[in-house]
Amino acid sequence: MSIDNLCIADAQEDEYGRHPNWATPEDWENHQETIRRLYLDEKRPLKDVVVIMETEYGFRATAKMYKTRLAKWKMLKNRPRGSGHS
Repeated sequence: MSIDNLCIADAQEDEYGRHPNWATPEDWENHQETIRRLYLDEKRPLKDVVVIMETEYGFRATAKMYKTRLAKWKMLKNRPRGSGHS
């Protein structure tokens, strides 16, 4: 399943404009180590992590949701040179 298909599949929203199957805060915490392993340890691109998490774990989140959560967890891959981090 491609990331484009994930965005189109099950596009129905609830009365608040949310998809009923989006990951909850508890889901994020439960899958934090798996996401870390895939994204940082295995160095997979974010789009691959999104697809793997959906197809293998039933974990639904957009790439933007991942970026927000990864920043919160300080799981950053691409730091610009000269940013003060050695």
